[in-house]
Amino acid sequence: MYEAIEALIEAIKQESWYLEFIDAREACLNNEELTVELKTMERLLEEKQDLTKYSAYIPLDDINEKIKAQNQVLSRFEDMRDYQNCLHVLNMHLDEISQVVFGGISKNLTIGRIGKLYARYSR
Repeated sequence: MYEAIEALIEAIKQESWYLEFIDAREACLNNEELTVELKTMERLLEEKQDLTKYSAYIPLDDINEKIKAQNQVLSRFEDMRDYQNCLHVLNMHLDEISQVVFGGISKNLTIGRIGKLYARYSR
């Protein structure tokens, strides 16, 4: 079974949609302006996570607006848009693979992202 999984992993790594994702990720990492903006976004998200602890006492509107504005800044970069498109395609293919690999296990289970199985409850 593990050999089959290894073969599947290697096959995925040869697919054009996977290689395009890797190229898009590298393009983002090599774009210095974009890297600076991504670090700004990371800092804002960390700040929000810290502030969330106190959300009962302070509003998060200001940090949410900053994150929204930073998303708009990031979306102006073609490399970022390409990366997001490639990530979307990659996830679609991985979902499809998960359905094929895990789909026949049980009619009472639902497959989620990356093959996670969830019990389906019918009432």
